Amino acid sequence: MIRELVDYNLRRGSASLRSDVRHLLCLMSNNNTSATDELIDMLTRRVVIAVNGHLSNPDFVSFSLLLQTFLFCSVVNYP
Repeated sequence: MIRELVDYNLRRGSASLRSDVRHLLCLMSNNNTSATDELIDMLTRRVVIAVNGHLSNPDFVSFSLLLQTFLFCSVVNYP
């Protein structure tokens, strides 16, 4: 479910929906080590892929990194 939320809703939804999805992902991974590890691993892989592909499409990379960074910050700063 985490992968589906990240793949679909985090990229294609409105700003409000993306915010709600970030909050939901934080709730799902809060106090759940395996879910947190899965989410962090997924974000790390996506950032590496985006950085490695930066020459082919710099605008996409910027947007992709922005979304991943917002989610990562949300997870790290979640109470």
